[in-house]
Amino acid sequence: MPEVTPSSLADFLLALPISAIEFHLPEVVEIAETAGGEVLPSNIGTRLWNGRVTLGRLTRSETLSAQVLIDDMRGAGKFFMASHITHPFPRSDPQGVDIQSANVLLASLPNDANTIALAGLRPNYVLTRGDYLSFTYRSNPTRYALHRVVTSSVQADNDGLSPVFKVQPPVRPGAQFGTPVTLANAACKALIRPGSFEAGRTSRFTTEGIAFDFQQTLR
Repeated sequence: MPEVTPSSLADFLLALPISAIEFHLPEVVEIAETAGGEVLPSNIGTRLWNGRVTLGRLTRSETLSAQVLIDDMRGAGKFFMASHITHPFPRSDPQGVDIQSANVLLASLPNDANTIALAGLRPNYVLTRGDYLSFTYRSNPTRYALHRVVTSSVQADNDGLSPVFKVQPPVRPGAQFGTPVTLANAACKALIRPGSFEAGRTSRFTTEGIAFDFQQTLR
């Protein structure tokens, strides 16, 4: 089966008149309790980005356009790139001016999977806790990794090389040195969660409350 290329940010998510977006990384944990009162948590799955998109008050024309885009994205085999659109750039570079022309690459992948280092940053460029970054790995299908900086502050040296810093979620097997890294509109591959679409409330001239949930997929 040929690989399905997800719709770009511009073609789907950014084309919707969004009033609010939720973007989070839920835990996948099972709790066991012993007879002695010990609570023993254990990871039982892969942490995937989840979110919810809510559209604003729409005119009849805006409603028709938005409904077509969303309906076309519902169903098996439909994917799009999802990003926390309210945080498109690193906080130290809020307009993305200093990162647009940079050729950022994965420079180090320590064995613990929770840390990375980057090369190709502007000299002394700063990443801050909560900044997003993304890159692709593997093939057939291509996987889209989206990570968030956990280390409080990461400053590149004069050569644009960062120190090793912590990210979440952990880096999955298959990432390779020299892979291009995106810091502007970092995104992951996602799908609309089946059954989550809400058609909203329509009056004579407007519609409010159109919404849907989405979830990252690694395939």
